[in-house]
Amino acid sequence: MPTTYLADEVAIQHPKQEIINAANKQVNKQHIPHKYHVGDKILMRKQIDKLGKLRCSTHGPFIIVKVKDLPFNGIVVIDKGSFKEKLNIRRIPPFFPHST
Repeated sequence: MPTTYLADEVAIQHPKQEIINAANKQVNKQHIPHKYHVGDKILMRKQIDKLGKLRCSTHGPFIIVKVKDLPFNGIVVIDKGSFKEKLNIRRIPPFFPHST
């Protein structure tokens, strides 16, 4: 005797979405917002797979020459001497010089 099963997609998706929202809230708690401007100095994170255990994870500082907010979702352009490179803001921490 064949039976049909009708899944309640809303009831399935709701608990999953609550878990996603809780995880996002936890991650965003640790986020320190920073607004980048032209002329700011930044560091650039290196690719993790190319790092050794004791190697520095960033290099720079580089100077921002252009900031593209919306609709590009946080892209900055930096001057690397002979060329300019576009970077997402998730890949760049701000540069704070050491004060002695």
